Amino acid sequence: MLSPLKIGILVLLSLAVPVQLFAQPVAENGVLDLRDIDLPDVGPLQVKGEWAFYWEKLIDPINPVEEPGIYVDVPSAWSQLQDEIPGISSKGYGTYRLRILVGDGVQSMAVRFTEVFSASGYYINGRNIGFNGLPGTNKYQSVFGYRPEIYVFPVKDTVLDLVVHVSNFEHRSGGIRGSFQLGTPMQVMSQSAERQYKDFFLLGAFLIIGIYFMGLYLMRSELYKLFFALICLMMAFRVLILSETDLFDGDWVTGISLLRLEYLSFDLLVPLFVLMIRFVFPNDFPKTLFRIIIWICSVMVFAVIISPVSLFTNLLTYYMYFVIFTAGVILYVIIIAWNRGRSFAKGFAIGIGIVTIGAVNDMLFISDVIETGFISHYTMFIYLIIYAMIFSGKTNQDVMRNERLSREIKSVNDNLEDLVMQRTEELNMKSEQLMKHQEELRKSNLDLQREVAIRNKFFTIMGHDIRGPVGYSKQMLELLLSEPYAEKEKEEMLKLLANSSRAILNLVENMIFWGRSQTGELRRIATIFTLDKVVQEAIELFNLPLKDKQIKVSTEVPVGAKVFADKEQVKLILRNLIGNAIKFTPTKGSVMIAVIAGEDRANTIITVRDTGVGMQPEKVASLFTDVATISTSGTKNEKGSGFGLILCRELTELNGGTITAESEAGKGSIFRVVLPAANE
Repeated sequence: MLSPLKIGILVLLSLAVPVQLFAQPVAENGVLDLRDIDLPDVGPLQVKGEWAFYWEKLIDPINPVEEPGIYVDVPSAWSQLQDEIPGISSKGYGTYRLRILVGDGVQSMAVRFTEVFSASGYYINGRNIGFNGLPGTNKYQSVFGYRPEIYVFPVKDTVLDLVVHVSNFEHRSGGIRGSFQLGTPMQVMSQSAERQYKDFFLLGAFLIIGIYFMGLYLMRSELYKLFFALICLMMAFRVLILSETDLFDGDWVTGISLLRLEYLSFDLLVPLFVLMIRFVFPNDFPKTLFRIIIWICSVMVFAVIISPVSLFTNLLTYYMYFVIFTAGVILYVIIIAWNRGRSFAKGFAIGIGIVTIGAVNDMLFISDVIETGFISHYTMFIYLIIYAMIFSGKTNQDVMRNERLSREIKSVNDNLEDLVMQRTEELNMKSEQLMKHQEELRKSNLDLQREVAIRNKFFTIMGHDIRGPVGYSKQMLELLLSEPYAEKEKEEMLKLLANSSRAILNLVENMIFWGRSQTGELRRIATIFTLDKVVQEAIELFNLPLKDKQIKVSTEVPVGAKVFADKEQVKLILRNLIGNAIKFTPTKGSVMIAVIAGEDRANTIITVRDTGVGMQPEKVASLFTDVATISTSGTKNEKGSGFGLILCRELTELNGGTITAESEAGKGSIFRVVLPAANE
């Protein structure tokens, strides 16, 4: 089965204008030479090239001037002639002249001009062959008219002097902007009839689809079907306006009114599209963007209805950019709907892409960048075919869903008793699950209360331990300031202040790191670094207490021993372990720091050994748990928070390592930290 995209491509190819394999002649220096061309066999010709142009002159077609004028490319708008004619604007008048050389045997010819803004008159060898509006030298003499016209004239000479008077005082773009076709009357009219056939085919298709979906909306009031039907009917109206039918010929509708209807049919399509997508994907369209788009569309429609031609035709260029933006918004909404699993979002995305191609082409054509002509009604036809298939499928799905629901309701009615029993069992099962969840919640609450109690205890200990050093430091400072002391006494007092400050700093740093670990904000930044310098820096922080207690420190750290961990966190681990060793080692004791490689060399082991007071085995087992946050005074009454070892355990585990302890009362303690080695 063909997909909507393949069907759209086949339709577009069937509607495309046949490609001309014959190399089209080009006018040069105001002369088009057709003497070597068999016009009845190869026509009609799509003529391009250089015409003689006379700005702000309506030359006499019977006695034309002999001056060559300025050669300009046709088709092109006057706004593109700034280099050739400085100061030229879209408002004004001028004459185009082309000399056509034909061979013998051509008795009659026809020409077709598509877009000449905004009034024009045509002459062959001084004889008028038709008017489209009425050109003049000011806006009061000029009558607006721009629809494509075919002019037939007899050929009595081999040299044809084609003169075209053009004036524009209304439209944003003046000059011969559209294509110029030349051929025999039968050729030009046959091609025109072919275009009308395609236009009426599109007209009928749009009408049928629009009426069909209007009927669906009347049967089931789904607003997206209403807006889709209105889009189809608006496209049918637009095709009718742009077609070459004689319906709009005559005095009952003016050229300006027809131009307003053409612009209005385009401007109304945008809000209809947005409204349709809004009701297809109501939960995916941002409300603010929806309101902004509808307001801008309303302003543009209002401008087309009441403003002069010069204003709303100039606004169209900006409106086309807005149309591209709106297409992007719609595509964004469809992609969001696609990601959320909405039905048919993929088909909508394909359709919007095809419409965007047509809109970009028309925008570039209106802006005089390309000369392809309008193709949006063809891309819209493909789009509507795809959407009609999508909505038909959506309707079928709705019908199938309703049928399934009806079957389910019937099944429920037939098996109501069994269903009640089944639902009762499910409710009992959910009740049991709820009771289980309540029990889990009760346990979680108990754990939470326990953690809160531990934290309260921690802050109590912290407040107690930090109050002592701070008060002691305050007293020492007051003594130093109040009375004179000998140098030796001052030195002793300053040492005591330094020890107290170090204790406070260590408490604060531990508290900061522990707080980060509890809130999940503690992260490691692992690097490769050597341990010898880090160990030495940690020892130097304790020079005063080591000297005061006459403790001997020895190290066995191989030069170049490396680990892969967070350097600052390893420093904090060493500071806490060395500080604890000094705290619980009596005067003239010893502390030993050693670094060795693990058995498989994948790890590095840091050992801190002291000859301190040691501890009982049952206390060793609870050193690294939260319950162990008990402040214990050192051998010289040193204070501590009691949670430094807990922080050491958390930082070690964060860096992929382990920490253990061994101790014996009266013989000292050994702490081992195992960290990942950094092998080159």
